[in-house]
Amino acid sequence: MRDTQGTGCGIFPVLIKDKCMGPACEWHDAAYTQGSWHQKHMTRAEVDRWFLQLMLQCAENGFQRARAQIYYRIVRAVGGVFREGKP
Repeated sequence: MRDTQGTGCGIFPVLIKDKCMGPACEWHDAAYTQGSWHQKHMTRAEVDRWFLQLMLQCAENGFQRARAQIYYRIVRAVGGVFREGKP
């Protein structure tokens, strides 16, 4: 399943725009795109771990770190439905 309705954290119609997490979410979306370098060289679990690390790098407080963990757990639980190409 492909989410083609915008960029941000989440899926359309629930897209959260965020200065800190937004770039990590956009990176993660690009990494899930069929034909991307990440599709060819990384497993889904590796992409998701990088996603978590990118979010934690920008997190400035406990609330943002907790939100990063929540976003990570969501992509681990249901992200496979949205990853294009190989699992």
